[in-house]
Amino acid sequence: MATNGNNALHLATHSGWYRFERQGENWGQADRALTFWQMSCLQVDPENPKRVYIGTEHSGMFVTDNGGEEWRRAIPNVPCLAISSMLALPGKLLVGTMPAALYLKPGNGGWQELKGVRQGAVGGTFP
Repeated sequence: MATNGNNALHLATHSGWYRFERQGENWGQADRALTFWQMSCLQVDPENPKRVYIGTEHSGMFVTDNGGEEWRRAIPNVPCLAISSMLALPGKLLVGTMPAALYLKPGNGGWQELKGVRQGAVGGTFP
């Protein structure tokens, strides 16, 4: 879940992305949704509130520059397409993937893997 200012709320779920907009004192679902990817995380760009990044479990990252009216696959996409977390900072984006890796994309540059991230077990572990 993320907000862009005080007028929009974004939700990413396993059944899709949804946008809610403030309508006076109430919130209503906007007439736009994205429901054909299993989403794992989202971030609103702190410098451009109409730019929203979505990470998916199997299909990489998608981005919109107009508040969700149109979506496109991120180019270049994250090297590992199983995205589990992201953090948008001014001028850069950090993305965590499975298996454990952390990537940084500064501005309009390409992705750089940040070394030193603890490698997790491949597959599930119990308990």
